[in-house]
Amino acid sequence: MTHFHICLLPFLANWYITPAERELLANCQLIRRFVAGIIEDRKLQTSTGGRDDLLDIMLADPLFRNSVDKTIDEILTIFFAGSQTSANVSQNLILHLCQHPEYKAKVIDEISTQNSELDFYTQCFNEAMRI
Repeated sequence: MTHFHICLLPFLANWYITPAERELLANCQLIRRFVAGIIEDRKLQTSTGGRDDLLDIMLADPLFRNSVDKTIDEILTIFFAGSQTSANVSQNLILHLCQHPEYKAKVIDEISTQNSELDFYTQCFNEAMRI
């Protein structure tokens, strides 16, 4: 069962909402409140110096400075896009290492010898990102 209409068309939640969708909505609100708290804390810290990271850059931008909702949306987009990218890269790497046992053996050997550089593994990971 899909619950996309709550995320994409939140006004439908008043007419069509199941227990699972109520839970989804509550979780979305919890995440948004958590991120809003981080933003408010950062606004206070920014006045005393800041960290010079992406959130500070966003809070300095007039587009985001006065809109907590826009800032939350942007942060969540970046966060979830990044986690999805990492998952896809890991999945591609595992798939291709299984398809090429000679490379899999080389990666396992490199990891088991505790080579701090992990040059071959890094090359494989970068190739998986390229794919």
